[in-house]
Amino acid sequence: MIGEVHHKSTSHIVDYPEISTPVRNDKATLSPTTLYVDDGVILASGPTLDITAKIITIAFKETHKWLTHRGLKTDQVKNELMHFTKTKNRSTNPSIHIPSNIPNTLKEVTPTNCMRYLGLWFDPQLRFQEHAKIIASKASRAMEALCMLGNSTNGINQLCLRQLYLGTILPIMTYGSVAFWNGKPSALKNTLECTQNKALRFISRAFRTTPTTALEIKTSITPIDITLDYYTTCYATCTRRLDSSNLVICCIPEPHRDGITTPSTPPLPWLPPPPRNLMSPYLIRQHKSKAKKTTSTRLTSMAKAITSNTKHILPHAEPPWRRSEYDHDIHKRIRIYVPENKEGTSLKLEWAEDHANLYDEYKDDSDFMFIYTDGSLSYDMGTRRTGYGVVAYRNGMVIASEKGPLGEHIEAYDTEMKALEVAAKMIHELIHNETHAPPSKIIIATDNTGALQHIFQGSPGKAQSCSTSF
Repeated sequence: MIGEVHHKSTSHIVDYPEISTPVRNDKATLSPTTLYVDDGVILASGPTLDITAKIITIAFKETHKWLTHRGLKTDQVKNELMHFTKTKNRSTNPSIHIPSNIPNTLKEVTPTNCMRYLGLWFDPQLRFQEHAKIIASKASRAMEALCMLGNSTNGINQLCLRQLYLGTILPIMTYGSVAFWNGKPSALKNTLECTQNKALRFISRAFRTTPTTALEIKTSITPIDITLDYYTTCYATCTRRLDSSNLVICCIPEPHRDGITTPSTPPLPWLPPPPRNLMSPYLIRQHKSKAKKTTSTRLTSMAKAITSNTKHILPHAEPPWRRSEYDHDIHKRIRIYVPENKEGTSLKLEWAEDHANLYDEYKDDSDFMFIYTDGSLSYDMGTRRTGYGVVAYRNGMVIASEKGPLGEHIEAYDTEMKALEVAAKMIHELIHNETHAPPSKIIIATDNTGALQHIFQGSPGKAQSCSTSF
């Protein structure tokens, strides 16, 4: 639906010369329609508000035509229009005329100053001050409801009140904080801080003149700005689980993507600096400096919190795309042997003895190659030390080996998975560089059954990169 409507809208834009010229010059764009359950939004950008209004009208007509053809319709009450612009002169904001649910009739939609979408209240300047007032009022009403549960002498204790605040009221104030919080002191922070201060006085049963810092220490509740920074950092970490085609990833500046390539460009254009042959180098430097300051959005502020060199998890690398030893094309070539778990007994020594006998029997056979992998986790004077090691045997001799450290924040499971990944790459290189007959049977031995069972599964989770490489 989205692709069809976007294609038809783009093709109809060509019929309007005043719109098609900015679009060809990358000064105006129409983003694909964004849908979330029953809420949708059409986004367009351009050099003037009249151009964006015409683009939105064309896109809505195509969307309405697509829905009508399938017996669907939009809720006319919820049709809203907002122009995101720095100007405060509302009289210059144009309206749009869109088809209504009554055939052959049009409905005028005038720009609004405050619009709700997915629980966030937007304003034309994206300052979110009105959003802060609304959620602060909502949190205050919830706090007043908690007053019925206790007072300074009776009712539930402070620990329960604190838990209720953290579980019910704080999420109201911090919902969607990554969209409106940029980490700077502002009126938005002061509004939320006043609401939290009321909650602190109610939980601790303190006087109004009690310093806020003392209340925060007594109740073990962090200041609101630190809480918002923490949520922003958490979301920055969650971006490592987003698909490369996600719009959030596409809009994150390239230096913060850590090498992730996106299939599409950001939906809104970035206006390049003027040509060098038309302006002096001084004015060009001024333009770049101004663009760098003005393009610092909430998204770029969040992107700065992304830790570099962190693992990127592919959310769609899971069944039915994962590999297994039971797949029809490899089940005759790969066998996995895992000892059965029997309560009260250990088969480790028995399996080790059987493998030693197997190695002694075939160690001189050139058709066999034995690969041994292992991971280690140790503590040296309070410091975690992790690493992996891989060694390959053929004809009773060591033909290749590799080892390396992994860092202090790595778990033992990750070291075992990394060792199996290195073993697969080592086998590939040995066979590729083999001048004589390559081995027909390769035996990989590891002492971690969990890693052995999950090395074929590229499902989202720990050591996913090792599974996909294997």
